[in-house]
Amino acid sequence: MSDAYKQRILVVEDDSYIREAYSEYLSCFEADIDYAETKLEALERIRCKTYHLAIVDIMLKEDVSDREELK
Repeated sequence: MSDAYKQRILVVEDDSYIREAYSEYLSCFEADIDYAETKLEALERIRCKTYHLAIVDIMLKEDVSDREELK
């Protein structure tokens, strides 16, 4: 499939384990997939490119130092 017809997906997720899971799952699709860890990074990507689908973490934390991980 040519790049002109590829679906573009944006994944906005601050948890690296979940991003990796999305990466593995979405790898079977012939899509152009971008990832963002923060709201600002996502907004910058959206300014530069149009996406067909966005998968967004609704519990995204703005302050990187405030992110808690399961231990």
